[in-house]
Amino acid sequence: MKQMPHLEEQETTHKPHYSPDSLQANKAASDKDIIEVAVANGGRVTPTVLCARLDISIDEATSKLESLHTKGVFTLENTEAGHLVYVLIDFDLMR
Repeated sequence: MKQMPHLEEQETTHKPHYSPDSLQANKAASDKDIIEVAVANGGRVTPTVLCARLDISIDEATSKLESLHTKGVFTLENTEAGHLVYVLIDFDLMR
């Protein structure tokens, strides 16, 4: 039977979830970024979707969606489950 190496002998690699370079490269999401995610998602988007797709915080995603909603880019829909979904008004972008 093969023996496992002792802990001291095991090679371990630790990779951080981020690097200083990626932190500097991670800029705020633009209106265009938000709209492109909505278009790719069938015109419907939530803060959670933006957080996952654009690597931004939920707070930033919510703030950007609220801002675009106020500007008339999105309407708000309430799903049967009670979740708020932002829906793109300009469906010409979906073509």
